Amino acid sequence: MIPGGPRERLLGIFDLLAEWFARDDYYGCAFMNAVAEHRNRDEALLQATLRHKSHVIEQIRALAAAGAADPGRVAGQIDLLMDGAIVKSMIKKNAGPAREAKEMAAMLMARELTGP
Repeated sequence: MIPGGPRERLLGIFDLLAEWFARDDYYGCAFMNAVAEHRNRDEALLQATLRHKSHVIEQIRALAAAGAADPGRVAGQIDLLMDGAIVKSMIKKNAGPAREAKEMAAMLMARELTGP
């Protein structure tokens, strides 16, 4: 669990992503890779991916609910930043995209979250 308030915990997601991206065995997101490879022809795979994504977004939404007027919107935007960082880091083969996404998330939170 990431310590701190909602803002720190949401931004901490990107620190965890940076750690993941820096691993020697990082090859991107298994769900994204599988769906891309099968181009949505495998309905069971697509449904499993959507369930996983729904769970991730719900966790983010729960954190955002502590300070955002529209936690669902914030969760969707953070999720988009995460997905972009996952793909970009796979291409660039470094953790830089996590830091870039964290900077963008900080700007988003400055606009969307109240409190610390």
